[in-house]
Amino acid sequence: MIAVDYAENFTTILFNAEPFHTAPIALLYADQALLRHLVNASYSLAAANHPLPQTAEAKVEEESEANFNGDSFAYANNIMFGYSFLAASFVVFLIRERAMLVLKCVTPFPGRQPQAKTGPEI
Repeated sequence: MIAVDYAENFTTILFNAEPFHTAPIALLYADQALLRHLVNASYSLAAANHPLPQTAEAKVEEESEANFNGDSFAYANNIMFGYSFLAASFVVFLIRERAMLVLKCVTPFPGRQPQAKTGPEI
């Protein structure tokens, strides 16, 4: 929706500024209405939107933004924690086995002298 107020020395154009192309379109229609009022209805204005070519930096930035999304960090973080917990789960078995070996070495056997320990037990 566009509203135009023509005064003697200036023109006020009211438009919704949320869409990007609303301002140029509003200006086009205001100028076209003023032109048709001053000259005649056979004249009109036209506007074309041709963006400038992108620079190399803008292309790289656009491609990097397209390839990186917020999920990739979450995936990498989950994989890192998953592998660390996997490695830690194997350590539990090694510690438990080591504890059992130590318990076997210090467990006293009835009827046996403490000095009679063999080499593999130590």
